[in-house]
Amino acid sequence: MSNVSLFELAKEFSSRGGKLLVIDEIHKYPNFQQHLKQIFDFLDLKIICSGSSALSLENAKSDLSRRAVLYRIKGLSFREFLELNTGRAFKSYSLAEIIDNHTDIAYEILKNIKPLEHFYEYIKKGFYPFYFENPNTYYKKLEETINVVIESDLPVLFKIEVTNIIKLKKLIKLICI
Repeated sequence: MSNVSLFELAKEFSSRGGKLLVIDEIHKYPNFQQHLKQIFDFLDLKIICSGSSALSLENAKSDLSRRAVLYRIKGLSFREFLELNTGRAFKSYSLAEIIDNHTDIAYEILKNIKPLEHFYEYIKKGFYPFYFENPNTYYKKLEETINVVIESDLPVLFKIEVTNIIKLKKLIKLICI
């Protein structure tokens, strides 16, 4: 780790004309919430932090509520999966439209595609977009993602001891079998 604080790094970046600072895995930086607060308060920078930092920001001691906007990026819906998998665009419908016109909507969809042909693939592999990078490595990437969260993110964010991490991994394995 560098001797330069996150605030000093952002200050230098801003002084060189930087406008947007993008930081991944910020939750691994000690006391990052306080540094972010300083950056928001004293520098004219936009900041994007990705990763598990949102969990830590929600539990932050420093007051970032007026300064930070948290976005949760959800997995793919079945419609989004179909669009990526088939290259076709599909209209989204409100719940009211579905309730009132479900038969007409179903017939319209069935003119273009047989959704059940794709549904099993979606249930098995379609929630995370990295499926489309390489379908053959999907499960490996999913396992790596789970391991990073369990072995790296959770201990940093919630001060979980290594012995409990091992137990957690065993529990997840038991649930998934």
